[in-house]
Amino acid sequence: MTATTPRTKPQPLTRFRKMVAGVAPMRFATDWMLVLALVGLCVAGRQTGAGESSAGAAAPWELSLSGSDWQIASFEPGQGVAQKAFADGYPDKEAIAAIVPGDVHWDLERIGRIPPIYYGENSKQIGWVAGKEWWYRKSFSAPTEWKGKTIRLRFDGVDYLTDVWLNGQLLGRHEGQFTPFEFDVTGLLRAGGENVLAVLIHPAPSAVREAIAAGEWEWPVMHTIRAAYPYWKCMTNAGWDWGCKVLTMGIWKDVRLVASEGVSLANPIVLPQLEPPYNRATLRTRLSIDADQPRSIELSYRARCLTMADPPVMASHKTELVAGASQVEFSMEIAKPRLWWPNGYG
Repeated sequence: MTATTPRTKPQPLTRFRKMVAGVAPMRFATDWMLVLALVGLCVAGRQTGAGESSAGAAAPWELSLSGSDWQIASFEPGQGVAQKAFADGYPDKEAIAAIVPGDVHWDLERIGRIPPIYYGENSKQIGWVAGKEWWYRKSFSAPTEWKGKTIRLRFDGVDYLTDVWLNGQLLGRHEGQFTPFEFDVTGLLRAGGENVLAVLIHPAPSAVREAIAAGEWEWPVMHTIRAAYPYWKCMTNAGWDWGCKVLTMGIWKDVRLVASEGVSLANPIVLPQLEPPYNRATLRTRLSIDADQPRSIELSYRARCLTMADPPVMASHKTELVAGASQVEFSMEIAKPRLWWPNGYG
């Protein structure tokens, strides 16, 4: 089981998204997406496809935990752990329905616990929300087929400081609104059984709450936020010309479980290169691969243009992994990449 330590900047999880290459001034490769898939694992001399279980049947590899079947309840700071809100002490009778992705204020407004935030000066009446600690809770079942697999619990974004428990066990702490994070829950998840996930959202720092309560203007509040939140917090919480001062808090992006058969990919980096005469582009990739034992694997790469119906460019290569973490690099060529110009330059 792995976990981040308090107030330690966590390792970000990066996914392949849109890539834009721009070596020459004002000239770029068009919108390309690179999809990398683990297509084969050589285990004990037998080839097992990444989309199949050892029995050859299709198995789910992700389980979304997002949705409207969460609950939230509040405690005074420090009281949730004291009352074991991560286990049997969770106050189900006082809890309200919550939506993930979402925000605590949104859930409270939806049931009438707080007035409409953006009506009149109602936002000045809800400062108490950020002074509480809020506990999210969800019960779920995991696929029976996941027995024996490596399982990771991934959060795409939690606002802001959070502790996470699974089945009564503390996984760790994460700080930062915009950085995804994950925990290895292989030994804790009950495949084929009922599981309970609890997420503590810590109160906002008192300095920020006091600055807002004192009626300070946006810029002084923003400076206070920057000092109080070392790993980035949305600056518009300080208010703006189009918005009011609200200290957002909650699970604001998706949550999911990801299963793998002993091998997982993380932290991919894509370095596109485009040079005159712009008739070829090179995509240099680097990623971390974690393996439970030495393995031979084949990696398959597929790059496609997002804005045109051109056929994708395919490439693959084989590599040997050691037990633990490995760094793998690979380059692929894109012939006649479609180019685009910024508006007004081509």
